[in-house]
Amino acid sequence: MTNEDNMRVTVQTLWQRIESWLSRYAPHAWQILRPGTTEMEIQQAELTLALRLPEDFKASCRLHNGGYVVDLVTEMQILSLEEVVSNWQILKDCLDQGSWDDLTPDQFLQDRSRWQTPPLQLVWWHPQWVPIGRDRAGNCCCLDMAPAPEGLVGQVIDWDHEVGPSRVLAPGFFEILSTFADDLEAGKYVDTLYRLRTRSDT
Repeated sequence: MTNEDNMRVTVQTLWQRIESWLSRYAPHAWQILRPGTTEMEIQQAELTLALRLPEDFKASCRLHNGGYVVDLVTEMQILSLEEVVSNWQILKDCLDQGSWDDLTPDQFLQDRSRWQTPPLQLVWWHPQWVPIGRDRAGNCCCLDMAPAPEGLVGQVIDWDHEVGPSRVLAPGFFEILSTFADDLEAGKYVDTLYRLRTRSDT
């Protein structure tokens, strides 16, 4: 098997755990999971973004194309590929129009009293940061396809609409999905009539 095939199998195993828990303990959240995306939709998204998406993220999209909530810095709704491209285009338009020319995250990133200085490019937003999740305040988690030298291609980063990038959340989407499965089985999440939420928020 190729590395790509191995990743598909591993991600599928994680989703079997996630679906098993949701179907038993969070039927509402389980019922609204979106179906997987197609290879054509993946290729179209990559063409628009002008980059190749990480295999762990694509393997997950093939099974469920967004529509679920994970607890990161805040509760993030994982987006469909269509929503990923749409949100990326909005951010890129802001960049191209110079909306953020006078903004820099340097001071925030170097404030070690609040955050660990992460291996991120010291820019407000980069066109190779792909927003894959969004919270209700407009903050995003992004796949970082252009990390600083100390970073990893495909690492998941936090991007705050008020302060820019703040930190690395995980080495890749696989780790986000694995933690989600672990947290579900540990009872960290609870189903509601509206959405899956962390117990601390209920």
